[in-house]
Amino acid sequence: MKKKNIKWIDIRKYCLNKNGFSAIQKFIEENYWKLGLDNPKHNIDQKKMALNVIISNVVDEYTSGKFTAIPFYRDYYTRRGNDKLSHNTYKFIVGGTKALIKNGFIELIPGVYHYKNNENNRVSSVRAKKLLIDELNKYITVNATAQNYFEVPEYVTYIFSEDEFAKIKFDCVVELKDSEKNLINYRPNRESEKSKKFLHEYNSFIDTFDILIPVDKIKPNKYKLLEINTTSTTNTIIEYSSNTSIPLIGFCQRNYILNKKLDCRLKRTFNNTSFYQGGRFYDAEYQWLSEEERSWITINGDSTVEIDYSGLHGRMIYHYYEKIDYLDDPYLVGGIKELRPAFKKLFQMCINATGRTASIRAFRKSLIEDDDGWEIKRLIHKHNVSPEWLYDKLLEKHQRISKHFSSGVGIRLQFIDSEIAMNILKRFMRKGIACLCVHDSFIVQEKRKDELIEVMREEYRRKIGFECLLKVDRKII
Repeated sequence: MKKKNIKWIDIRKYCLNKNGFSAIQKFIEENYWKLGLDNPKHNIDQKKMALNVIISNVVDEYTSGKFTAIPFYRDYYTRRGNDKLSHNTYKFIVGGTKALIKNGFIELIPGVYHYKNNENNRVSSVRAKKLLIDELNKYITVNATAQNYFEVPEYVTYIFSEDEFAKIKFDCVVELKDSEKNLINYRPNRESEKSKKFLHEYNSFIDTFDILIPVDKIKPNKYKLLEINTTSTTNTIIEYSSNTSIPLIGFCQRNYILNKKLDCRLKRTFNNTSFYQGGRFYDAEYQWLSEEERSWITINGDSTVEIDYSGLHGRMIYHYYEKIDYLDDPYLVGGIKELRPAFKKLFQMCINATGRTASIRAFRKSLIEDDDGWEIKRLIHKHNVSPEWLYDKLLEKHQRISKHFSSGVGIRLQFIDSEIAMNILKRFMRKGIACLCVHDSFIVQEKRKDELIEVMREEYRRKIGFECLLKVDRKII
């Protein structure tokens, strides 16, 4: 099984609805004594939370078809210090997983350990079975059902429900990952606490806005990726139910799903065991959407505009590290506009990978795994060029900053641009204005367009010391 088909278990992920009792919790309460856990009378709360975490993880990945990696060896839980969470122990997590497997609720692919070839090691992985999804659906209270033919197959039924299949919750808004992208513990420090303070304030603030997107403007394959809680003006909740998916929360008016309310709360993730690498903001539901889909977002009923920094990292290297006022498009090489996306993607590989070979290998991998990979691959074939040719042309264009290629500077640039992003979000929050962040682009109500342009320019100038270029309405200004 390929690593891209596995998502590591998040031991802080659990299911709890706004009324304090979700379908997963009801299922656990009903079945706790039937699962055959070891010593079920002892540490009941911790064991129930462990079951909640396991089920929440596998259900969260159910529609994506991914497995959830759960280590079955004791040393893993000892080394991680249990993350200061009482339910994260070998006995509770592994014991609960084995009980769910024994009862037929989840399936297992056992781990493989190679003594001599560590690169071939595989962690044990689990995935929810349809039996588990069907059992969880039994704990949803249904008031009435209504058939809906709005761009969906006729067999799909929308269920009016009092109890929602709750959204997964996260306790931690600031994460730290190691070089292998695994979550690790950290002691609170100035950077982590500054970020936590901002995010708790911002998440509470942004949650007060009605940030909606019309359902018919979202590609159907995104429906299952988004866990969205939405209520109508009459506070009617609808759950999407079919034979192949878990419920998808939406809302209804005249038997049509018109809009979905987006969860715009953010968390911040740092990388490479450092609070000065990475640091970008993730997890808002609008970040799952394409640029075209995001153009349909409304904030409190107003249309929105998205503005982004043009050629951000390419330009930042010249400005921040070399003090060169660079106004050219860093990703337009040889005047071939069609190949710009390919040069842009390869540029990101060049400033993060270690060497020419590693950069090209990472680029080839992205053509297979990334959503836009097939289109870039088509353009490369159309122009009859190779990744090696692209690399050489890119290096030729950027001789003045070639020393930053293969230096890992990309992850440090992310920290800088995340600091700019946080300052932009802060400024709008202080004025009571909703502003959304997609790394180096920002979304506000269209009437705030000129204000956003000015703020983005000011914050870039303050942090970098040079003027920036922005992409507004597909034009560079």
